[in-house]
Amino acid sequence: MRTTDGNAAIELHDSQVERIELQGGDCTLVLTAYVHRSQGKPGVHAGSGWSQTAHLRIMRAHLEGAAVALPLRLATGRLTAQELQLTNLVPVPSSFTGAVRLELVGEGGESVVVLGEVADLVLVGDARYVDEFPG
Repeated sequence: MRTTDGNAAIELHDSQVERIELQGGDCTLVLTAYVHRSQGKPGVHAGSGWSQTAHLRIMRAHLEGAAVALPLRLATGRLTAQELQLTNLVPVPSSFTGAVRLELVGEGGESVVVLGEVADLVLVGDARYVDEFPG
């Protein structure tokens, strides 16, 4: 089921990095994402939770740190784009220009850091209903 009603945001905490694809200086993280959907503010107001594939592409990217085993179940994450800081909840779809820093932390303390210049986050394919979010 493809859903488009209301506002949506990926909760990094309940998401998983399936693959990290490097191509031509760009980095695409393929996530099985937990997506909050709400008529209000996702993750704050009542709505529903869905599981869906998401692609987070960072252009002119550089990975920092040691390689981590995938898939990686996430404990938290932060996306910083210029002066904007998003912790754990990232609106979708979204696009960020300028300097970008993505920091992801796995449930076992593993760390993935990607630096780049432009980032795009999109949902791909069909969503699967998970639960209701009471707000």
